[in-house]
Amino acid sequence: MTPLSDILKQVKSSDAVTLLEKNLNDLKENIGEIEEYLRNRISTNAEQKAEAIRNIRSMRKSIDDYLNQLEQQLLKDLEIEHSKLKTKMETLLHVVDKRANQIRKLQNEFSNMTKHATELQTYVGLKEIEKITLKEGYYIDDLKRVSDLNERNLHVKTSPALISILHDVKSFGEITVDTRPCNVQANARRKIQAQCLVPVRTIDQIKPSFLIKHSKSA
Repeated sequence: MTPLSDILKQVKSSDAVTLLEKNLNDLKENIGEIEEYLRNRISTNAEQKAEAIRNIRSMRKSIDDYLNQLEQQLLKDLEIEHSKLKTKMETLLHVVDKRANQIRKLQNEFSNMTKHATELQTYVGLKEIEKITLKEGYYIDDLKRVSDLNERNLHVKTSPALISILHDVKSFGEITVDTRPCNVQANARRKIQAQCLVPVRTIDQIKPSFLIKHSKSA
């Protein structure tokens, strides 16, 4: 059996110390690389978030700009159609107002005639007023028969594609996370084999070594 004192003399100079030191250095290097990798991933993810925010807002702006363009075009079309209707109605109203003034004038003449004219004048006037009255009556009948007095109502019909957005689009988009293998190439951790270490004996294998102290003769 090898004395314990001899075993202890070999520990610091053994290959096990060198190997263990190497393993510790490898562990330190590996854990340092992982720390740096994680910090870089945190930084990269923050940049990805910022880029995603820019993309979302850019898409929103594009949609807003496009919808504004479509809205302005629709408002322009509405203004054109309204202007056509208004011009046509104002033109017709101008004609009708003119005839209404003629009828009011004719009523005044009729009233004055019945109050102040002679029988002959009344007779002649009645014929003339009757002719004008018939003429205006025919005009009104014709006006009602043709399409000039038809109701024309303005409406807006929203594009079905826009309506479908309100019903079909449930989100602005989605956030996904893809997973890829870690690119940190860690050094293979060396396993310390039992035979590489300085053998550590069990208590039964350790041979005691007694120091014999010789006393001087008296």
